[in-house]
Amino acid sequence: MKKILVVLLVLSLCYFVSCTSNSQIDSDYSSIDRTLRLNSGEKWKASGAMTNGMNKMNTIVKKLDIKSFDSRVIGYELDFEIRMMMSVCGATGEAHDQFHHYLDPLKEQIRGLQIANDIAKVPLLKSINKYLDEYENYFN
Repeated sequence: MKKILVVLLVLSLCYFVSCTSNSQIDSDYSSIDRTLRLNSGEKWKASGAMTNGMNKMNTIVKKLDIKSFDSRVIGYELDFEIRMMMSVCGATGEAHDQFHHYLDPLKEQIRGLQIANDIAKVPLLKSINKYLDEYENYFN
């Protein structure tokens, strides 16, 4: 258990360092435009780490038996993949911002999955699955 906590702490630190160093920090967070959009009609260029992380999350979700999965465990696995991507966040500029605009709603859904009861977990997983499929509409 201590190893897991240490890993999560290190990943959280990496997330903070890597992402705050690549983007401007706005003191008025509510004024930031968080709309996910294309790059002048084109997909944003994604790093290999981003695409690899998204592929891993797709694999996790698609391999599940929809009737008997542990939402807490799957939620933590998906959260781990997001943290790994963030620790090597290689995007810069607007592509970086757009990737975070994509990830923020996904992170919220994953947090919900981690605490979901048996009734809520299947709709949440389906929503996450559908959202993961949207990645290719914005990034390549």
